Amino acid sequence: LSGGAAGIALLDEAVETHRAALEVRTRDALPVDWALTQENLAMAFKALAQIDPGRRCAHLAAARIAVCEALTVYTPEHMPYDHGTASQLRAEIESAITEHCPPAP
Repeated sequence: LSGGAAGIALLDEAVETHRAALEVRTRDALPVDWALTQENLAMAFKALAQIDPGRRCAHLAAARIAVCEALTVYTPEHMPYDHGTASQLRAEIESAITEHCPPAP
């Protein structure tokens, strides 16, 4: 992963691309594709948090929202593998939030 301004620009582009995909891959029409896109969006935000410390907490908060959305489709009963990987991603994001982001007053 590239760091600095170039890496941030590439990841910002990835975020915007995934958001655009969510306009086509809707939860109602394509729930599994929608969940996969949400999970990928969470990974892009997590990567941004690693190289953009000035906006780390905002990126982690956005990552948490996206991965939690994915987990509404990735149920342990119907998609155990995807549920497991998304749950692991959520745990990593939660850990980073605990480590780097002060609690809201």
